[in-house]
Amino acid sequence: MYWLCPSHAPSAAVAGRIVYGWWDHEALLCVAYHSQLTFYALVGAAPFSRVAEVPLRARILAVEVSHGQADVLYVLTDHPRPRLVAFRPGDAHGVRTVRVWPLDQPLRPASDIGVTLALEKAHGRSSGRWVLTHTHTGYVHLAKLGTDIAFHARLTHATLVHATFLERTSAHAPVMLACLSISSSLYTKDTPVLTFHTIHTSRRALEQVPWAPMSSKPHDRKVPRLDVPGTWHVPVRDRDVMSAHYVLAMPAAAGGGVLLFCSHAIYLVPRPQPPRPSPPLSSALRRVDLDRPVYVMSATYLPMHHDRVRVLFGTEDGRVKLLQVVRRTSWDQADLHVMDLGMAPVATAPQGVSSLAEDYVFLASNTGDSLVWHVQDDVKEVYRWPSLAPIIDFVKDDASFVDRVITASGAGPTASIRAVTRRARTRCLLSKPMVLLDVRALDPHTTLLVHPSHSAIVRDARLIGTLHEQIVHASQDLVVTESGMYTYDPKRTLWEAPAPVLACSRSDHLIVVGLATLALMVLSRLDDGRWTVVHTLHTHAPVSSLDIADVLVASFWDRSLCLYSVPDMKLLAHHTTSSLVCSALWHRFVPDGPAYLVLGCNDGHILVHDAHYTSIHSRRMGTHPVRLARVPLSALDSPMTGVVAFGRHAYFLYLKESVLCGSAWSVDHVTGLACTASTPTLELACATKHGLEVHVIDALDQIDIQTKAMPQPVTTLQSMDSHLVVTTCLAESESGTLRVLAPDTLEDVCALPLDARPTCACIAELHDSLYVVVGLAAGASDGKIAAYLWSDGKLHAAWSKHVGDHVCALTTVSGYVAAAIGHELHTYAMEPHALTFRRPWDCAFVSSCLASQGSTLVVGDAMHSLTVLTVAEDGSLSESARDLHPYWTSAVCVLDEEQQRYLGTDVAMNLFVAERAKGTEPESPWSHVMRHAAACHVGDLVNAIHTLPGGRVMYATASGALGTLVHVPEPVARVLLCVQDAMIEVVPAPGDIPWESWRTSRTDTRTEPPHHILDADVLRFFVSDPSVRSPCLDKAGSLAQARDIPMAEMAEERILQMLHALLS
Repeated sequence: MYWLCPSHAPSAAVAGRIVYGWWDHEALLCVAYHSQLTFYALVGAAPFSRVAEVPLRARILAVEVSHGQADVLYVLTDHPRPRLVAFRPGDAHGVRTVRVWPLDQPLRPASDIGVTLALEKAHGRSSGRWVLTHTHTGYVHLAKLGTDIAFHARLTHATLVHATFLERTSAHAPVMLACLSISSSLYTKDTPVLTFHTIHTSRRALEQVPWAPMSSKPHDRKVPRLDVPGTWHVPVRDRDVMSAHYVLAMPAAAGGGVLLFCSHAIYLVPRPQPPRPSPPLSSALRRVDLDRPVYVMSATYLPMHHDRVRVLFGTEDGRVKLLQVVRRTSWDQADLHVMDLGMAPVATAPQGVSSLAEDYVFLASNTGDSLVWHVQDDVKEVYRWPSLAPIIDFVKDDASFVDRVITASGAGPTASIRAVTRRARTRCLLSKPMVLLDVRALDPHTTLLVHPSHSAIVRDARLIGTLHEQIVHASQDLVVTESGMYTYDPKRTLWEAPAPVLACSRSDHLIVVGLATLALMVLSRLDDGRWTVVHTLHTHAPVSSLDIADVLVASFWDRSLCLYSVPDMKLLAHHTTSSLVCSALWHRFVPDGPAYLVLGCNDGHILVHDAHYTSIHSRRMGTHPVRLARVPLSALDSPMTGVVAFGRHAYFLYLKESVLCGSAWSVDHVTGLACTASTPTLELACATKHGLEVHVIDALDQIDIQTKAMPQPVTTLQSMDSHLVVTTCLAESESGTLRVLAPDTLEDVCALPLDARPTCACIAELHDSLYVVVGLAAGASDGKIAAYLWSDGKLHAAWSKHVGDHVCALTTVSGYVAAAIGHELHTYAMEPHALTFRRPWDCAFVSSCLASQGSTLVVGDAMHSLTVLTVAEDGSLSESARDLHPYWTSAVCVLDEEQQRYLGTDVAMNLFVAERAKGTEPESPWSHVMRHAAACHVGDLVNAIHTLPGGRVMYATASGALGTLVHVPEPVARVLLCVQDAMIEVVPAPGDIPWESWRTSRTDTRTEPPHHILDADVLRFFVSDPSVRSPCLDKAGSLAQARDIPMAEMAEERILQMLHALLS
């Protein structure tokens, strides 16, 4: 069984729309990502802050909103069947499914172009009346809102390019559609035509409307009708009509016509008119010629200014242009002007550009960042959502103390290298140079600054006292030094220590001190304010840290860790740690939540255990000792108390949806930390190597994306000797560039031009030297392999070898270089100045990807799944196993060489684990036959897979998502499978899309239901939403009994412990 868990949500945006009145918010921006709806605040103190996330079990194709007394969100989805879903706000920032319209037509082919969702715009205060969807060739689906009327209507021309509703000019005007289609008529066959239609409800059909009825003979290029002669489609100039590709409805106040976008011109097309004495000519249409060819991805009009309509549109090459339509005597005689506003991410077609309000525009992109602009005579960026989509390749930054992933992202003008980390967002309020060892908060206005020679007590920036003893502890109204306990204003002795104090911790009513004489003393406060010893415990070693909460946690210099009850000091637990613990906390992140044991170690590790001492989190923060501090998060509107770990680096621990999470904090070399204010802002005073710094924490869970724009699209990304190796190439170019980047700054270290198009790369080691091996494509059918020596911080050309065909993939295996070349796989022996051919192996079709581990080589075939090869000492290849399922493989990796399990993904967005069957002969423990040990539909195209330490696998997708796959032991998997099956049955899914239907793998030739997959998208709700636990446990208990699972394993606490371990 395998745990499939997204770690970074898709960032490819489809569209954005405003909804009003949802969840008591005045206005929200709903951004539709690849498979998730995310809502952002537009009004209030924190604009563009995330309000809600609604994952869907489907791919989102388009969205629209019907405004009225209660806004309704319409979402067009795909896989396994297209459907239109209407949502309204539900409880707890969820959504409620209002209606679902199935759209599949089994006997009709799916549309390759023109997939459309169009909603009729409201006229006045009335709600939108009709909604149109186009998902199958030759038909559209029409639904009348607020009624049960819904039907499929046949199109006059089968291939629809784009469609939109015209805005009604009056409440009594008929509903009208503008359809841009590829003509199937005799006289205009294969030519784009713009036609107009009304909806005939009783006939459940579209009725074509002549654009300009007339009494004379029709133009010879128009299609005649026998009943009424007329101009049935719009006469567009011959040189423009072949490139017509997009239509946009104009405002009703501007005549209610449409704009027709062609590559070289934009036409203003009026609404169909009453009969005319003669047909209009193409020259009579108002148009503007463009200075360069364009392909419009999306367009929207902005609020009207008097007699002027402004239309913003984005093009395929990332250009943003503003079209101004200025009325003259009438809108039919308007002037059109186009101005260039610069470059931007390419908008997602056809809904990527949308008007928000008051000249604000949202641009959704599936190949770059999404933006909010303010548009006047120019464009000003208001907000940006960084995107990883599409991820071409990625590497895990093992040198970073946090989970840092570096991706090759974007396409065309948005190509970039991006580094992704989870960070706390902070602002520095004060930075004052001084020599400072520690800082402690005594009260909200008083701070203790510990210098090498003394300690200063500062109240409201004024010095009120000085101490010359070593400070052990300071909090509230007292200070503990080596010699005892004192008040500081005025100084008064509260307790004298019989021996030097090594450690101290305080609760509301008790203080525990550790003495150099191997003793722990519990002190209680007397009525006169003094403290007295109520219990003494002799210890086996000197104490290194103390923390008193529900229990007392004591760590000792012999690397032991003890838990005691207080005040009687009975031993509750004893553990031995691998490193000296220099700071320990018994911590509850929420008042009634579970307790965690958090340990900061001398070797730079931070460890988190649950109350049963089960490890659930580990992080190496360098080599400096790690100290811990509690931080109230009330300033972030949270009831939690977080933990800050600090030393060489700083790191926040907190709960997100009841799951333990960590975020890096960009403050280094911290030796002391204190919370000086928790409301209305979270202020932390830090002692660093630079002096005193005061920071304000604005957010803990902030995805930080560091970006380096690339001059050309990235084709490969590798990690080498603490550097990044990148190859780039323009799509139409026959050359490229090989670059080495610094991983921390992403800046160029060196760059070399390549005389052919780079297609793949790998890092090879030879005689303790590192080489970058690059596969190159030259011309239509030639290729070569070139190697570059990495030495003295530079790349040096070592050798190149022509191989006769394009090189599709490269890897190293058993000391050889393996290359996928056309339909063959070659092994090569590498020498300092040459590459020697060893052995070939003929593929089934074309090798699209390679992965290796030990002497095992996995080949992903572009049409025939994967094959496992064994590489002999002489470089020869022998086939060990083959998966016979017809998958078009996109990525592969070795999942478990010992158990002969291999992971593959395909272009149909499926994931499968293929394992070799057990052999029947003693000398051959494994069979050549492979079976699928697990399979599911991921819902996204996986472009890259890499194995990580600990048996984990990380994958990256075209929509910008990152995720992990982890093997789960059988006892845990059986329990969680019962919980998953119960959650699927108990918890309704948005859109009523069944989980099994969503996760079923489908190709053109076979269907495979999901199996042996634990879906984190389902199971995380058991952790984050306590209201679903009771009904889920009841159902899961029944399933467990039927599957002979002990009921003790189905306890809520036990299940939460399993899920926390996986989610963390």
